[in-house]
Amino acid sequence: MAKKYYASKKDINEFLKDYPKFEEQSLKKKPNMRQLIEDGNVNIDCRYLNFAPQCQGWMQLTQNGGYGSFIIYWSNIWKLSTAATIPYYTGKYANSKRGFGFVSITANVDEFHAAANKTKEKINVILDSQTKNMHKSLEKNRNEIEKFIIQMLNDITISTVVMIVLVIIIALLMSNYISKKIENILLGTRKFSNNEFDYRLKITSNDEIGQLENSFNEMANKIELLVKTQNDLNRSLEQKVKEEIDKQRKQEQLLIQQSKLAAMGEMIGNIAHQWRQPLNA
Repeated sequence: MAKKYYASKKDINEFLKDYPKFEEQSLKKKPNMRQLIEDGNVNIDCRYLNFAPQCQGWMQLTQNGGYGSFIIYWSNIWKLSTAATIPYYTGKYANSKRGFGFVSITANVDEFHAAANKTKEKINVILDSQTKNMHKSLEKNRNEIEKFIIQMLNDITISTVVMIVLVIIIALLMSNYISKKIENILLGTRKFSNNEFDYRLKITSNDEIGQLENSFNEMANKIELLVKTQNDLNRSLEQKVKEEIDKQRKQEQLLIQQSKLAAMGEMIGNIAHQWRQPLNA
């Protein structure tokens, strides 16, 4: 890989940009001698390039001076890998954000989380205990709620029955009240049909029935006045008819008497004539 890099005569970053990742990966690959002799660098495995999968994570994490952790699957074990830059403020690494390299720490995830796992186990025990206590409390509360609901249903049932009874009683009272009022009105109509025009209903309320009774009485007053007027008119007409009949009878009697007198005069005239002839002779 180093030979390919030197032969390319490119900047290391340009060379790595297009170089295949993890090319012929092997733990037998070691730093090249030229790097060791000329630059004096003894790099750890996979410090550069693409020797192992976690190198990609470390390089990308620290290329701008960053630091942090990520999880990798390495040698059939999940590991927590942490990397941080090594600042260097003089020399040729003075302007590098990564400094002259980075330090990395890798730990087995299970071992790393052992304390947390133990804490988790203890917390789970506490949670199980609390859950059981909560279930007991919930069961107790559920029983109390069920009792409360049953009591509430009983109270509602009793209240509903009482309400229904009250509604029936009120309905019966109202029906009886209205029936009596209607019977009184029917009685008034029957009396009117029997020509008892002076009958009036007794008004005992200001509700709709009372207004109906008042209207009936007003109608009765008008009918009574109309009947009285009609009776007076009939009596006046009867009187006039009677007077006219008497007048006609008197005229007829006068005519009869006059006819009788005329006939008697004619008969006397005839008798006188009959007597005159012998007397004349």
